[in-house]
Amino acid sequence: MIDLKVSQWMKHAEFNRFTRPSTLFSTTNFENYMNELAIVQKPKKRLIVLPELDFNKGDEHV
Repeated sequence: MIDLKVSQWMKHAEFNRFTRPSTLFSTTNFENYMNELAIVQKPKKRLIVLPELDFNKGDEHV
């Protein structure tokens, strides 16, 4: 969560000053920041392509 907020805020002068423990770990902000982290880290779904099996070809590889 700290790495995420630093990467978001260090690029913006108006948010840079909020990169401090009192902001990151306050009871009003901490849960929101952790929920944001869970959304950002959601694994991306990959399309799995199954091999095509054609048993009509026989033993061509032998």
